[in-house]
Amino acid sequence: MTEKTHQRVNLKTKRLLLRPFKPEDIHDIDGMGGFPTWDLSQPNPFTRQHAEEYLARLILRSWDKEPVFAIVLNSKVVGIIGFDGEPKDLVVEFGYSLDKTYWGKGIMLEAAHKFLSWVFTEYDLVKISASVDIANKRSVKVLKSLGMTKEAVFRKEREIRGVRTDMIWYGLLAEEWMEYKSTLFK
Repeated sequence: MTEKTHQRVNLKTKRLLLRPFKPEDIHDIDGMGGFPTWDLSQPNPFTRQHAEEYLARLILRSWDKEPVFAIVLNSKVVGIIGFDGEPKDLVVEFGYSLDKTYWGKGIMLEAAHKFLSWVFTEYDLVKISASVDIANKRSVKVLKSLGMTKEAVFRKEREIRGVRTDMIWYGLLAEEWMEYKSTLFK
C-alpha cells in the first residue's frame, strides 16, 4: 500500500486565509515576536535572526507528516495552525498560536474549524489530540468549542517560561468531528 502524498493547499473561511508560509512572511513573524504559544522553547528576546530561522523551518516542513498553515487576516499573518505526528499512526497532535492583538475575536475558532475539517478529510486519522497549559483559559475554551473531550491532566508536564506547569490533554475522534462540525458556524 502506498501512502498518499499531501500537497500544500490554501483554505479559505469567511474572514481568513490559511496558507503555507512563504519567505515574505518574515516581516509579520518578526513584528509579532514569533509564535510563543506554538513553540514553547522559543528564545526570548526573539530576534530577526530567530524569525528567519524559524520561518525557514516552517517552510521546509513536510506536509505528509506535519502540515502547518499561516493564518492570514487582511493580508497579514496573525497566527499559525498545524499538526505534528505520524498520520500513519492514525493519531496526531494539533496546535496553534495567535498574535495577542487578535485574541477574543473568534479568529482561532474559525481557523481551527476549517483546519480540522481539512485534516479529517485529507488524512485517514482516527483522532486528533491537543495539549494546553492548564492556565490558558482562552485555549481551553477554543478546544471545548471544537467539541474536544478532556482526556487527562498531566501534572508538571512541561516547562513554560521557566515554570513547570500542568497540561490538559484533549481528544477528538473523527466520527465525533463529523457529527459535531455541522453545528458550528451556522
